[in-house]
Amino acid sequence: MEEEKQLEEIKKEREAEEEQEFNCKICFEVFEEENEIMPLQLCEHIFHQECMIQYLKSKIEDSKFPIFCPDP
Repeated sequence: MEEEKQLEEIKKEREAEEEQEFNCKICFEVFEEENEIMPLQLCEHIFHQECMIQYLKSKIEDSKFPIFCPDP
């Protein structure tokens, strides 16, 4: 429940930003489409959805647990 509340607050803050342009911390590309992003629940970092999927797959395949945010 607390994590959901934090996620909602982060989403509201992002929506309030004047500039809706984001940088993926994995591929470093700029993107504007909000449906392309994947915000993390426990931090304020955002990534391309596809980049994050690949990151998670690689960690799972390598049995690297726990999985942390890719942006240290």
